[in-house]
Amino acid sequence: MNTVTLGGTATINDLVSVARFGAKVAFSKEYEERVNHCRAHVDRFSHEGKAIYGLTTGLGDNWKKFIPEKDRETIQRNNIYAHTCAVGEPIAEECTRAMMFVMLCHFGSGHTGIRLETLALIRDMLNAGISPVVPSHGSVGYQTLEGHIGMVMIGEGKATYQGETLDGAEALKRAGLKPVVLSKKALSCSPAPRPSPRSRRLRSMMRRRSA
Repeated sequence: MNTVTLGGTATINDLVSVARFGAKVAFSKEYEERVNHCRAHVDRFSHEGKAIYGLTTGLGDNWKKFIPEKDRETIQRNNIYAHTCAVGEPIAEECTRAMMFVMLCHFGSGHTGIRLETLALIRDMLNAGISPVVPSHGSVGYQTLEGHIGMVMIGEGKATYQGETLDGAEALKRAGLKPVVLSKKALSCSPAPRPSPRSRRLRSMMRRRSA
């Protein structure tokens, strides 16, 4: 089976290979180094107590509220809960896998401050065939859809694994994986177009690729 190694520029062929045809995902040394380099800045800013939006402060209207280090794990978990509000029929598994691959590309750019361990779990879920159940209609771009992926990563939500729909924690357990332990900037969401058109575009591109 093919392996897509992240570190350079990912292509639509890479996305289709992973999302539709189950290619494995690997990280290059360059990918890991840039993620760890940016993460070191996050850790330093956090320990210094600087006001950094979304890291040491709340989000949205809570941007003026400083979050003590002891409360940041709780806040990160609450941020996931707050975004897990999509409804409707689940999007296709290949679209969920495509989103997870794009998350690896974006969050692994070296500019987001996310932990390498968090990205490794997304990679390992893809490689193991764990697909979070993601409802198709959300808001705030596709942040709500990412929220449902994040729920499985913390051992909650629902996911399909080897043909069964399971609780997120059980799916991870059966695949030999452990939920991510949250800390500052452990998981994050990024703006994007509304989910339904995006899902249709992904499916359209994958149909053209496989034709």
